[in-house]
Order: sequence, then C-alpha cells, then structure tokens
Amino acid sequence: MKNRIIFLCLVAFLFSALSCVRKEEMILGKFTQKETFPKIGTIISLSENFTGKKVVLKVRCLGWRDCPDSVMVTRSDVVIADDTGCIYVKGGLRRNLWGKQLIVHGTVHVLKGKPYMEVDSVEVKE
Repeated sequence: MKNRIIFLCLVAFLFSALSCVRKEEMILGKFTQKETFPKIGTIISLSENFTGKKVVLKVRCLGWRDCPDSVMVTRSDVVIADDTGCIYVKGGLRRNLWGKQLIVHGTVHVLKGKPYMEVDSVEVKE
C-alpha cells in the first residue's frame, strides 16, 4: 500500500513537471509544428523570457522608422513589424527587403530594458 502511494505521487509529480516544461517551451519561443510563430507584441511584453533565445518571426520590413517599444543599437538598424508591434533588428536587412513580407530568424536581446533582435537569416515570404 505504501509503495503504491509513493508510485502514484511520483507519477503525479512527473505529469505536473512535464506540463510546466511544455508551457515554458511555448513562452520561450520553442514552437512545435502545430503552434504558430511568436508575435512581436509577446516578445515585447515578455522580453525577459525571450532574452538570448532564437526566434522565427513572420513580419514586414518597414525600414528606417521609429519604434518606441524597441531600442536601436546601431544607426543602420531597421524596423520589422507584425500586427502586434514593432522591433528594431540589427543586421541582415538590406534596402531591397524593405516593404516585403519576411521570415526572419534571429536572437532576441535586451538593451536599456527594451528588446531588439539580431538577425541570423532572412527568407522572403512569397
């Protein structure tokens, strides 16, 4: 009887631990095939959870614009946006990409309490 109670407690603990990991994976931008890309508004509001994390975003490149919820690192940084907000990106977005729909792979960083993204690669979305 005592062994059965210990076993059931262990199983319950493992199930609760696994559900926490799955929730954390969603918050940190580790998405499965069934889940969507993170939104910029989520990155802005939970920037401490995304700091140092690789993300993939579906966005439009706006070029040199103002973006009050993000921080510019260099003068050549440009703005990307989705329907929830905008963020400055460092590197990888040349002028021929401005105004286009993109899939941007990169890493989120925080400077002065505001997020920005360093670009690893870019795909033009058809």
